[in-house]
Amino acid sequence: MKREHLTELKSVYRQDDMVLFVGAGVSMSCGLPSWAELARDVTRSIVRGSAGDPLVDVYRMKYLERIEPLESMRYLRSTLGQSFKHEVSRCLYSGSQKLSDAVRAIVLMRKIRQICCFNYDAS
Repeated sequence: MKREHLTELKSVYRQDDMVLFVGAGVSMSCGLPSWAELARDVTRSIVRGSAGDPLVDVYRMKYLERIEPLESMRYLRSTLGQSFKHEVSRCLYSGSQKLSDAVRAIVLMRKIRQICCFNYDAS
C-alpha cells in the first residue's frame, strides 16, 4: 500500500466515515462453512429428509452438487418451501463456531460507520 493511501485511510477512519467491506474469509475464520459447502450440505439434506425414490434423490443431489451453488440454493428454496430457512440455519451452524482474530479486530475498530458483507460468491 502506498504511503499516501495509508495516510488517507487513517484520516477517513479518524473522521468516523469508513465503511468496511468483508468477504467469506471473516465468517469462515469463525468456523462457518463456505458458500459451496453450505449449498452442498443443504442439498444433502433433501436426500436425508426425502420419502421419495432414493435413486432419484441421489441423482438430484449429484446434479445439484455440480451446478453453481447459487442455482442449487435457488432450486432448494423452491423445493423446500417454508423449511428452507430452517435447513440453511441448521447447516450453517452445525459445526463449532469461535470468535476469530479477524472478528475481534473488526469489533475493536469502533470508528467503522458500516460493514458491508459480501459473504458468499459463485465459487
